[in-house]
Amino acid sequence: HFRRAPDGQRPLAAMPTRTSGASGVALAASTASWALAAAALPPYTPELGEQIWQEASEQARSTGTGTQHNCGYGTWGDSGQLNQWDKGFSPCWPSTLNAAATWDVELMARWGAELSTEFGEPNRGQLGPGVNVARYAWNGRLGEYMSGEDPFLGAKMIEAHLSAARQVPHPAVQVVKHWIPNTIEKDRSGMTEVVDERTLFEVYYPPFQAAIDAGVSAVMCSYNLINCTSGMCNSGRAYACANDDIINKHLKQTMGFKGILMSDWDATKCQAEAAGSGGCKSGSYIDKEFAADAGLDLEMPACMSFGGGVTKRTREKEARMRWTFLVQGRDINGQPLSNEDLGRALDGRRLQGAPVVNASGALQGRRLLDCSWLPADNCQDTTESACACRAANPQGPCTPCNPTSKCQGSCCGGTCPGVAAAIAQSAAPVETSAPSSPVFSEECSWLPSDNCQDNNKVACACRAANPQGPCTSCKPTSTCRGSCCGSTCPGVAAAIVQNAPPAEPSAPSAPVPPEDQGEGDGWCCWWPQSGDNICGACTNSELTATRHKCLTQKGGSWCLNGATAPAAPAAPAAQEWHPPLPAPAPATAAPAPATGAPAPATAAPTQKPDNWQSGIYKSNPFGESQYSSSASHAGSVKVRLFGKQLETCPHVGSDNYKSPCKLDLAARIIAESTVLLKNSGGVLPLAKDASVALVGTQACSTDPLAQAGGSGWNGFACNQVPKVNLKDGIAGLKDGPQLECSTHGAGAEVVVAMVSPEKASEGGDRSTIQLHAEDIAMIKQFSAAGKKVVVVINAPGPMITSTWDEGVAAILISWLPGQQNGRGIAMALYGEEHEASGRLPFTFPKCRTQDCTIADERASVQLGDGIENKQNRIYSEKGLVGYRWYHAKQIEVSYPFGFGLFAYGSTEVNYSDAQAVRGTGQAMVKVSFAMANEGPRAGHEVPQMYLSFPSDIPGDANSKPEWILKGFAKTLLEPSVPAEMSFLLTQRDLSYWDDAPGKSLWVCASGEFRVCVGSNSRDAILPNKGACTTFTSPCAVSIEVVKKKLLKRNDNSVPSQAAPVQVSPAVLLACAVACGALAAAALGVVRRGQSQGWGGGGRLQLVPSGELDTVD
Repeated sequence: HFRRAPDGQRPLAAMPTRTSGASGVALAASTASWALAAAALPPYTPELGEQIWQEASEQARSTGTGTQHNCGYGTWGDSGQLNQWDKGFSPCWPSTLNAAATWDVELMARWGAELSTEFGEPNRGQLGPGVNVARYAWNGRLGEYMSGEDPFLGAKMIEAHLSAARQVPHPAVQVVKHWIPNTIEKDRSGMTEVVDERTLFEVYYPPFQAAIDAGVSAVMCSYNLINCTSGMCNSGRAYACANDDIINKHLKQTMGFKGILMSDWDATKCQAEAAGSGGCKSGSYIDKEFAADAGLDLEMPACMSFGGGVTKRTREKEARMRWTFLVQGRDINGQPLSNEDLGRALDGRRLQGAPVVNASGALQGRRLLDCSWLPADNCQDTTESACACRAANPQGPCTPCNPTSKCQGSCCGGTCPGVAAAIAQSAAPVETSAPSSPVFSEECSWLPSDNCQDNNKVACACRAANPQGPCTSCKPTSTCRGSCCGSTCPGVAAAIVQNAPPAEPSAPSAPVPPEDQGEGDGWCCWWPQSGDNICGACTNSELTATRHKCLTQKGGSWCLNGATAPAAPAAPAAQEWHPPLPAPAPATAAPAPATGAPAPATAAPTQKPDNWQSGIYKSNPFGESQYSSSASHAGSVKVRLFGKQLETCPHVGSDNYKSPCKLDLAARIIAESTVLLKNSGGVLPLAKDASVALVGTQACSTDPLAQAGGSGWNGFACNQVPKVNLKDGIAGLKDGPQLECSTHGAGAEVVVAMVSPEKASEGGDRSTIQLHAEDIAMIKQFSAAGKKVVVVINAPGPMITSTWDEGVAAILISWLPGQQNGRGIAMALYGEEHEASGRLPFTFPKCRTQDCTIADERASVQLGDGIENKQNRIYSEKGLVGYRWYHAKQIEVSYPFGFGLFAYGSTEVNYSDAQAVRGTGQAMVKVSFAMANEGPRAGHEVPQMYLSFPSDIPGDANSKPEWILKGFAKTLLEPSVPAEMSFLLTQRDLSYWDDAPGKSLWVCASGEFRVCVGSNSRDAILPNKGACTTFTSPCAVSIEVVKKKLLKRNDNSVPSQAAPVQVSPAVLLACAVACGALAAAALGVVRRGQSQGWGGGGRLQLVPSGELDTVD
């Protein structure tokens, strides 16, 4: 719930973990009403977001006086790239970096749909994806981000990811991170990053803006302090989670974000270096009212500062909370809304406003609980809301039910009529006497002593049961139709307070079954689930879970008190980082039957049987996935991107981690993200009969590197599942050879060396971006012996290869590949099923010396010379990030941004015939070009378009990089088949951010642009490698010119009111443009334009493509 790591704390308001049995909801906006369908949500638009905002605001107004805001809501995960808390719901996917390195928006969309289902079905918020731009090559967290070193790459990837994620039934509440800029991990909680406003908007904000435009639910702020130094910024130095400049002014007002801003875990704790910053005292948490006023909506993990509630921007925060869930088709508790309820909500009526009839047929006034989400075939949900729903509907879908401690008996109404009666009477005056029917008790100790604003049903009931308790006066709530402190809820109060034996002897409480006896005498261990001493080695526990929940709902292990129960952790010390504990030694597991019969669905062996054939999955350590079509979404999930329907996998719940469909997708992502940097003599793809030896630490490892360290990869998904090493991956190919691992490679013609550098991790940065010295020595040894050396690197970010790459035959970069590690890399090596077609999302720098000491390394890589004196925290390079900096400084690199050999290096793609013409609609310019594959084999090319702005736009040299990425696409090129393609440039693509005093707005540049298309950032701009052209900006007509044309007569005088105006067709066109824009403004497009950064501050600089902002 409110945690990522075990903390033993109960949340203030946790969403139930039950999800709806319905297939989903869909919205289609019209001018008057909402049309509903049962498949998926519609594409997000600003208009849709605005309509949902109106509903969220109305709900917020109806929940109280708006004078205080509670901590928040949510059941959250721990990662953006796999669900690690719901055991088995995700495989150990390749990293977000892998998905980005495919440069394939369709593949990113497919992955986004899978993740959305894996998080959304169990109603768990997805703490991701990560989109930060890679400014610092040593950053330990680059594996979690999809932008590489360019904001346009990240923007297009997150757009595809979120677009697909919305289309699955019950999509997850997604949290894009980390806001902002968050480019360095070491000392992250105390450092101040100093950056100007233009750099923020042009370099670090675009992926977040794309996420907002795609309808992302929430944004997570980072650990660092930030000082924005220009434009509208005037707040000075403050934490990213409490900085008015970047949250309220930038994110919410200028960029149009309507969801919640949540903190990263403990990112609101002030470190010693933060002394004197906004709202901070060293060693304490940020002043809660300061943070609330600056825009923080949800403090994680346990409302350390927000506990007790805040009074700043309260109604706005309540509206944002509701928008966050409504935009994903969920209510404030996270439950998927039925079509009926969603229709009411978005048609201007209250969710709880429809009259309902109870089992006897009597009208009971207005509904307090929507019970439609209760599945007809499942009565195991024992949350408070499920219990109350069944109590209110004793003849409902669930008639026999397992006991639950919440009801002290059956949760199907027989022993909970007190709750049923209290709910049924909620709309009418109720008697203050205790009911005569059996009742249940509720533990209220979790209510904070200084907070009475929690208006959910459980909190209201607790306060009703304790009128003299910690909360003595409370604001009205629709749940109780009055004060939630007991005075107007006596029915509920009486039902809860009366804990005596049942008043009616004929209706005794159901006995507690043996499995739930002694519930208070133990605790639940969620992880690990293998080994001889699970309880003693437990690193993920819950002290408050019931035994029934532990054993049946979550698949945990029940540990008796005294079995080394973990204590609740203390708050971490300043700048302290605790790396994740290593996974326990795997338990011995019996191999699957020789006949290939599946292992039991509950088994999760961690030791590979000898007969396992990875990649074939006829006999494997998982057992075959067990699911039926009725239990999955097979055939029902229709995900489309740019009009093309994408394949998706069936959702099989806790069997997802071994789903053949998902594992096939994982292997494909690995193969197609693998970047081939070198292939001398065409050694790749390997032939099946080639003489090959496997060497290196990773090739035959029983636990090959799957991921980086830190919170993003903890849990079952990556720490307990079997992982495929390269040896097994090759053997699993069709007719794959049985290769042996060797230390000398004797007799082999080709040596495949699979290695990994220093492991990256959250909370710290890599000390070097070179391979380990012993691995470099091994590579050089085999090269000197005349072997054809193929080097495969599991890299967590940029690497220096220049000290050893000259003597090797081939180099592949496979990033952080997850559990299908060796299988995907085997495909890339042999070119089977999927080719190595990735492209570099980073520049691979070249060291200035062959020895390349640490000092040499830092002198050769951007920002390296600022590490010791901490000048790397000052963003003096401005827009010159990554490849832009190396180009501006004319520094030779080993492999440029966007690089990757086409078709295994068998040929290069020829680019020609670049042309730029005026576009239509939102596309202001259309750039077309031709490509030709004149080689012997087909391959996937990634044409990349780089744009150069007019030289006279405002700003210093660092603010005006010469070339920036503005288009890319992955496409299959057949040999000798000409291909044509075009990219579109929008107004935003042609604009720069003007941060001059009093401005702070996007300005579409006038003048001559240059544009080049090619295979990577270096080749595209070379005369004999790329295809280039120029065009004059269509943003050259100012508003004054339009005004003069509209008023000009033949005699050049200003006409009288009655005089006719003679105009040319061109002027008529200008008039139509202006009138159309004014009409659009009247329909609310002005608000949309400001949220998207078209303009601001009540001024209009230019009139591009008919999109006016405001008119004086």
